[in-house]
Amino acid sequence: MAIQEKIHEVLVILDECYGANRDVQKDLGGYVMVLESQNDVEELKDSMKINLAAETFEYVVEANEYLGALLLYGADFHLYLVLHHSLAPLQVLNQIET
Repeated sequence: MAIQEKIHEVLVILDECYGANRDVQKDLGGYVMVLESQNDVEELKDSMKINLAAETFEYVVEANEYLGALLLYGADFHLYLVLHHSLAPLQVLNQIET
């Protein structure tokens, strides 16, 4: 599955469960974040206190050279992180579903 298809799947689920017009900053549900550089990874760590190397993901899947990782960030708030394989720390790579 291409990463774009997985992103679309996650967005459809979030919209169906929490509403397509929700305010992702204030309402329940969550969103997809695409991390394109090491700076993005560091910004995630600084702004949201999410250290990829220390997180346990619900699942991590490979899609070509990208990874999709679902982080349950509370009972009704989820982050689906998309990042290039080369940006993933070993702890994330070890969580890839086979």
